[in-house]
Amino acid sequence: MKLNLSILTGVASVAAIMSNVFADTAVTDPVGYVTVQVRAPGTLSFVAPSLVNKTEFVGVVASHGASTITVSGTPFTANAFDANPDPAVGVQYYVEITNGATATGLWTNILSNINNQITTEDDLSASIVDTTTTIKIRKHVTIANMFGATNTAGLFGSDQVSTADEIKILDTQTKNVKSVFYYDDGSYQQWVDADFIEVPNLAIQPGQGLYIDRKAPGALSFVNVGHVKTGPTMMSFDPGISIVGVPHAVGANFVLNNTNLANILPTPLGPQSGRVVGSDQIATADVLKVAQLDGSLKECFYYDDGSYTAWVDADFVEIGATEQLKEGTSFVFVRQAVGGTFTWTSPLEVIAP
Repeated sequence: MKLNLSILTGVASVAAIMSNVFADTAVTDPVGYVTVQVRAPGTLSFVAPSLVNKTEFVGVVASHGASTITVSGTPFTANAFDANPDPAVGVQYYVEITNGATATGLWTNILSNINNQITTEDDLSASIVDTTTTIKIRKHVTIANMFGATNTAGLFGSDQVSTADEIKILDTQTKNVKSVFYYDDGSYQQWVDADFIEVPNLAIQPGQGLYIDRKAPGALSFVNVGHVKTGPTMMSFDPGISIVGVPHAVGANFVLNNTNLANILPTPLGPQSGRVVGSDQIATADVLKVAQLDGSLKECFYYDDGSYTAWVDADFVEIGATEQLKEGTSFVFVRQAVGGTFTWTSPLEVIAP
């Protein structure tokens, strides 16, 4: 997989990158592309949008309430960030805190806005200091963003989900799986779910991984274009199975030892934010299942016998310095119930060679 951090000719001009209709100051992150691999039938492909959409606004919080954030001036177009009442579209924008000792990378969805204030889905007030806290607003990556509004990714389309390539999204809270495919009956084409509801604008939220069940013969690859998110990303996952999207665009730098995932013993529980449950046996530890080049999943866990700790595979071979979480991919995360809800602040992106 490859990341090109140069400006893409024909994709984004300098003027387009620097323009920002909502912000009072032009803001941009590095722009590039990631090549996403989809494997041949018989092996699931774990993928994710490692790149993000452009920054719509960046600024300092002037004041806040339990579910509101107000900024100076009138930089927003009223209702520009409103959640769509159509459940197939839903929330489209999110706000992220970009500074603070413990809050950097914390984000929540935006439900509505007026010209200088947004209403948020979650209460971020404990992490906001008026006139000091900085925020960014972005649009979520959508199915159409990642795979192309007209399926430029090249997944196999059909008029039935049973014969089409399926994009599957596992809800980290309910554990329900949503299937999406490219409907094509020869005359009409659109991204739909298994109930044939149109979902091109379905959001793929930060940290949300996907897996693809390929039906057509052979493998394929496609290019995902976007912005590199250089700051940390905070993500939460409930006990059980989650599919976690790799938030880094340069996976070669992102080996297990660099993820900042560390250990908590099952007892006593202690602080859990950003910690995995370690053990001297894989059966009682949190498990990461990382896709390999041959399509297999390597099981990894944080070995801890009370005196020695290391990331190891199922055969107890140390892999922390070599096992990569690759750009454009996702991994399976199995959280032990004893660990409770898992909150991981992924480190900021390292771009320089």
